[in-house]
Amino acid sequence: MMENVKVSTGEPGPNDVVFDCVNCARSLCIDSVASGFTIICPHCNTEQRVPGEPQESGPEDESQVEESAGEDSSDELRLRCEQLENVAAVQRGRLEQISREMALIQAALDRIVGLLQDSQVQPPDDGNPS
Repeated sequence: MMENVKVSTGEPGPNDVVFDCVNCARSLCIDSVASGFTIICPHCNTEQRVPGEPQESGPEDESQVEESAGEDSSDELRLRCEQLENVAAVQRGRLEQISREMALIQAALDRIVGLLQDSQVQPPDDGNPS
């Protein structure tokens, strides 16, 4: 499997291979250097072969691709981590708000139950038929 190669869903470049994922049918775009190799879809994590025949490349070419893809991958991971941290912070805030609102609802329900119980109290029987 080819690692450290950036799979993109953006605009294809002149040396890119564009194909659809065999599982989720999303359009994928990858450098033609990856032709014939197995990659993982970034959307559904399905392993699949990139269309085309493997290209003959010297060790220098492949190391340059992996090095630049590693830098892109590192930046993308850092950005994705920041995005996930922001989403987590927003979700924590929402959960705290929901928790406060549930406490208010519980207090209101407790008051309603108390009122219902008070309204069901029977007056004492004084022996006089009404």
